[in-house]
Amino acid sequence: MSQYNKNQVIAPSQTVPGTPIQQMWHILNFHEKRFLQISKELQSHAKDNESIVKQTVEHGILLQKITDLEDKVAMLEKKTSLGDKISFSVNEK
Repeated sequence: MSQYNKNQVIAPSQTVPGTPIQQMWHILNFHEKRFLQISKELQSHAKDNESIVKQTVEHGILLQKITDLEDKVAMLEKKTSLGDKISFSVNEK
């Protein structure tokens, strides 16, 4: 038997007052509220995941643009063969 099962507390059973029909409605309403809470939580997680995916895509696009700009700078440096050695370096030193 696992440690979790040894420490598990068994809650006393609850009784729902009223006629059988009232009891069923009470239980139905309880589960409906639970499902709504779970649904809201899942929607919240879905929105978080969408924003993470969107940020990842934007990050990839920005990295591609930086790579393209670095290539263009390298090409410009090759084309400009001036005697004073102008550098278009984008790297911080």
